[in-house]
Amino acid sequence: MGDDGRQRPGRGRGGIGSTLLMAAAALVLLGVGFVYLRDRNDTDPTPPPPTSPPGHNEMRDIVQALRDQGLEVNYGQRGLTSALLSVPGQPLTVDGAPLYVFVYREVAKREQESAGADPAEILRPRSGPGPGTPVPPGEPHLAAGSNVLVVLNGGDDETAAKVERAIAGLP
Repeated sequence: MGDDGRQRPGRGRGGIGSTLLMAAAALVLLGVGFVYLRDRNDTDPTPPPPTSPPGHNEMRDIVQALRDQGLEVNYGQRGLTSALLSVPGQPLTVDGAPLYVFVYREVAKREQESAGADPAEILRPRSGPGPGTPVPPGEPHLAAGSNVLVVLNGGDDETAAKVERAIAGLP
């Protein structure tokens, strides 16, 4: 009310308008906060697995490269100590076929040992005390890349091609 006892025009409506405006702003802020918190909780907190630097691939990198080609990969039971190679072969099965993985510390050493190597000769176990690792019969396929050499013993041509792509694609 003014000094003369009359109510000033628009004074009562302004209070209600301000209140409604503040309530709308509060609802917008609540909505934005809800969306932010919901999206923040939807992210996967698990970091991606670390990748090995080029030339230093490990079994996890090899298994992932094979799986990326759509192959079913399982860990095998018995490794292979080849008569031709300086590193032991670690066993995997790829789509049911045995795969022996030879991981070298240095790319140059892998290149030296795999140059002109016959996959059937690589599968020949080193002689020594006790029985050698029995190698099931099959057509051996060799693939090499980076610091890795693999021999697939058996499997079809499509599987062999996928294994070759996987190993050739290693950094």
